[in-house]
Amino acid sequence: AQVAPLDVPVLLEGESGTGKELVARALHQASARSAKSFVSINVGSLAESLLESELFGHEKGAFTGAVARRQGVFERADGGTLFLDEVGEMPLAMQVKLLRVLETAEYQRVGGVETLTTDVRLITATHRRLEDEMSAGRFRGDLYYRLKVVKVQIPPLRERAEDIPSLAHHFLEEANRRHELSLRGFTREVIERFLRYAWPGNVRELKNVVSSMAVLARSDRLGLEDLPPDLREGAAPGRAVPVPAHSHAQDDPLLASTLLTLMTEVKEIARRLDRIEQRLGGRPPVEPSWDAGADDAEYTPIPSESPTNLAGAERAMIEASLRQNDGNRRKTAEQLGISERTLYRKLKAYGMG
Repeated sequence: AQVAPLDVPVLLEGESGTGKELVARALHQASARSAKSFVSINVGSLAESLLESELFGHEKGAFTGAVARRQGVFERADGGTLFLDEVGEMPLAMQVKLLRVLETAEYQRVGGVETLTTDVRLITATHRRLEDEMSAGRFRGDLYYRLKVVKVQIPPLRERAEDIPSLAHHFLEEANRRHELSLRGFTREVIERFLRYAWPGNVRELKNVVSSMAVLARSDRLGLEDLPPDLREGAAPGRAVPVPAHSHAQDDPLLASTLLTLMTEVKEIARRLDRIEQRLGGRPPVEPSWDAGADDAEYTPIPSESPTNLAGAERAMIEASLRQNDGNRRKTAEQLGISERTLYRKLKAYGMG
């Protein structure tokens, strides 16, 4: 992706549950810092009295209960990537201290006098509009402009339905490992219900739904009878996925590249786990298809006249991958996790080949 190799701060904005940490991890893995640590904290989950110690560490005896020196996340992430989730919840007093670290690359542990230096790539995320928080006096403008050297808007899951099948299979694979199950996939009807549902809780809700279905499954392929009530009857009234006027990924090459990185990482994880389990003689892998009787396990392109306009998003993904691979179709197919034959069919369908 265009953003990943750039060693500059990145601000991720999007609704809660849209997978901002997954994107942050994908950016780290695609960067020159991938061999170093990725350290993540949720700023909003920490009391103000604990946040400074969590960020910068503390010395023994710095406060009641500080029985030993402790490293902060800046120290633990040195040389790697530091991800601060929900940075919009940071108190103003702490914003000043964070700004100073960004300006000088120096800080001190709580209760300490030694000046430490830091070398991290900072990625932050928020579900708030920080411009509005600035106007309300709750977020410093100088810090905001330091954090948003590159800003990526993560669309809600209802606006990137093309990701739903891959994410659902990824989460099913996770459930198989966690609960030692042997589930093989979803019926076509289940995937269709997933695509029609609005997912107000975004990626987090999808993960919870798949996990719940997995542990209560009645067969090795999840069907309509395994769906929770809200999805079993189809998309709830007033919550149907809105028809977008255009594809966000198609209009924003930066976003398309970021989502491509995330998609590639998810598929690579699934492939590696697949190979490990096959070598160990374990259960069969989750199939990438949604139809038990499908002859071709790959997804076919969505017709361009589709009312959901997912074709534009899929085409943008393919174009982004082709650019990254200098037009090499074999490498592009490998990155997208599909066969060269399927890629050729998609290129022909979209008038690109």
